[in-house]
Amino acid sequence: MILNFPRIIIAAAGSTAGKTTITCGILRALKNRNIKACPFKIGPDYIDPMIHKIASGEKSRNLDLLLMGRNGIFNSLYNFGAKSDISIIEGVMGYYDGIGTTSDASAADIGNITQTPCVLVFNPNGMAVSCAAALKGFLEFRQNTVRAVILNNIKPSILNYYKNIIENELGLEVLGCLPFDEEISFKSRHLGLIADETESIDKKINKAAQLCSEYIDTDRLLEIAKTAGKPEFEKIYIKNILSRKVKIAAAYDNAFCFYYEDNLEILRKMGAELEFFSPIADKKLPDNISGIYIGGGYPELYLKELSENIFIKDAIRSSVKAGMPIIAECGGFMYLQESIEYKLKKYDMCKIIKGRCRMSDRLSNFGYFKLKANTDNMLFKKDCEVNAHEFHYSESDNNGSCFTAEKIGSGKKRNCIFADNNIFAGYPHVNFYGCLNAAHNFLKACERWGLSEN
Repeated sequence: MILNFPRIIIAAAGSTAGKTTITCGILRALKNRNIKACPFKIGPDYIDPMIHKIASGEKSRNLDLLLMGRNGIFNSLYNFGAKSDISIIEGVMGYYDGIGTTSDASAADIGNITQTPCVLVFNPNGMAVSCAAALKGFLEFRQNTVRAVILNNIKPSILNYYKNIIENELGLEVLGCLPFDEEISFKSRHLGLIADETESIDKKINKAAQLCSEYIDTDRLLEIAKTAGKPEFEKIYIKNILSRKVKIAAAYDNAFCFYYEDNLEILRKMGAELEFFSPIADKKLPDNISGIYIGGGYPELYLKELSENIFIKDAIRSSVKAGMPIIAECGGFMYLQESIEYKLKKYDMCKIIKGRCRMSDRLSNFGYFKLKANTDNMLFKKDCEVNAHEFHYSESDNNGSCFTAEKIGSGKKRNCIFADNNIFAGYPHVNFYGCLNAAHNFLKACERWGLSEN
């Protein structure tokens, strides 16, 4: 197969440089022109894809080299980007920032691998000619696909001043600028987007789109996107593996909303029907289900509601104890435990797993890990390995011991995850493109359980 469609990466010199604001402003500006833009996010982030969806009306997908593998990235890009007029790919951290002290899995790395041109977001405030020197460093540091730059947080009246310096000194095209405006800023915070903020975020995006349309040459950006290379890749064919109808109940509400879109799509392609339910509001699980999937999210923001909904907790507990397969990641893992403590108050959860969680004010076990199965379980055979990612502000007094997690970069090891014939629950997140057999094994376990119940 050949990756042959318009695409562009919006990257930046560092985090908090404005790439999310500019990405979302461009997505909305293109939507307003009836140009279908498919959004992607480099890395494991869940929050930016949620904002992308608000901006574009299209589901955003992650491109994570470590979690998905090279072929997984190509297939995700192809499956959805080829159906759009352009793919807009937001970078991660700084342009060259990858795993540890390398550029592996960085925005630069993804751009090189997929032959996708990059537009660099750059703030020249406090500089004159020095802005050209700084940008020259990005252009010459390592292999890259940088083709243009957008200047952030400057007054439009001085755009031509910087444009003349950068284009004359470097030959690097300046596509315009985004003026500073407090109303369009997306703050960096661990809670990021929550459902109640959707309306206010939509207003920010509308304003950002207005400014992008006025001060950024989006027509030229579309032209640059058409210069993307045409790398070859191996198509991953995902087929229906089920011999009967298998319905999976997937938790989705304000408390549980972190899912990789590709994970849900892979389950559907393998034959599963997904029906969403709310652990906050619903009193029972969907009818005729054969499995449960509870992703991450913000259970800490809805502890009272989750604790008081004893009906759904009882339904999940009785189903799992009867042998129904369940996957629970991060927030979902916390929900399956006995309780969650927040601000010195404990809230009862499902009590499926013996353990108690406590919210913290610092990140715990943040980063990428290589998981190795210590025993055979529902998703993996003993000694199977898969890459995973963690990002959470809570700690459990019982993380499980069915896998060994080795921190990628440092080599530090610890035990984690509860896993047996019908449960896979722990803090780590996995992407099914990196472990298609795990998705296969989950659905087959659901199919067997459904047959045994009937």
